[in-house]
Amino acid sequence: DTAVLTVTNVPPTVDEVTDTGPVDEGSAVTVTVTGSDPGDDALTYGFDWNNNGDFNDSGDILSQSSNQASYTWMDEGTYTVRVRVYDDDTYTDATHQVTVRNVAPTADAGGPYSGTAGSPVTLSGAGSTDPGNDTLTYEWDLDNDGQYDDGTGVTVNHVWNTAGQYTVGLRVSDGDGGVDTDTAQVTISPANLHHIVISPATASIAAGQVQTYTVEAFDAYNNSLGDVTAGTVFTISTGAGGSWTDNVYTAEIAGTWTVTGTYGTHQGTAVLTVTAGAPATMTLAATPDATLPDGRRTYTVTAYVTDAYGNPVADGADVTFFATGGTVDPATAPTQNGYASTTLTVDAGAETSTVRATVGGVSRELVVRVGYRVYLPLIRR
Repeated sequence: DTAVLTVTNVPPTVDEVTDTGPVDEGSAVTVTVTGSDPGDDALTYGFDWNNNGDFNDSGDILSQSSNQASYTWMDEGTYTVRVRVYDDDTYTDATHQVTVRNVAPTADAGGPYSGTAGSPVTLSGAGSTDPGNDTLTYEWDLDNDGQYDDGTGVTVNHVWNTAGQYTVGLRVSDGDGGVDTDTAQVTISPANLHHIVISPATASIAAGQVQTYTVEAFDAYNNSLGDVTAGTVFTISTGAGGSWTDNVYTAEIAGTWTVTGTYGTHQGTAVLTVTAGAPATMTLAATPDATLPDGRRTYTVTAYVTDAYGNPVADGADVTFFATGGTVDPATAPTQNGYASTTLTVDAGAETSTVRATVGGVSRELVVRVGYRVYLPLIRR
């Protein structure tokens, strides 16, 4: 007799699924499937990374002899993977979860940057990276106050009006809690020459003294372009007299004058007040006033005092008067506009009286002849 024996296939078993995670987004994770079969069937393995049951999507593996496969997720999350173990006749599926961690982006503020005062500087964070497919946001701190509230976007433009070194900051966020910051240096140079400034702006010296000037160039934002004294031509108001030796002026005529410096097409001005120098010369004159009942005659004696350049001395210079053959009152009189006066009373019966005036080491004498309007010349003492 004969008999028919039917052997029924038994599907393979998925014994275990493991992975090398948790992994960072953008990094590969390896999934390992352990399967078994009660028969001697050769096993193969499939991997459906998005668990949609279709093992033919991009990146999926329909069937391979290796029980390991790797895949990279570009964003954080928990992902379900479907695995399949085949024998010669059928298959068995199982699912497994893989954990992918978020990775913070790497901020890159670019630079170093350079620019010119008053002109926009373009800053770029395009060098920033993220291992995943996260949408990044960019926030800028342009005043170095620690607050990223001065601009947004991959690139920003900013204008600095003051020359110098600046630090800017960039904060990059990936929307999943990952944040990174970076800084860059910005060097701002002065803009083109706009005006010049003469120093000192105001000064006061006496006739015969010297005043030294310097000139500095600036852009439109008052950033210094440096000293340009050597290239500046100096002049002073007409009538001031005096002389220039490069940037040094020797004063002569008292008054308030405008000093002008010309550098190329640019001019700057300063105010110079010149006062009279020390007394150097003095003239005396006498004018008859009256004849007193006792026969004495009175005269007004006037001293005019100037410095070595003919400027009347400053008000308040005390002139001392002394007379022989008479008396003077007051004996000391202050100058006003260079003049100081006293009253000479000639003694009764005197034909002449000599008046001596002294101020600041300068002395002069005047001989007054009673009854005459022509007086003896001044005598230097």
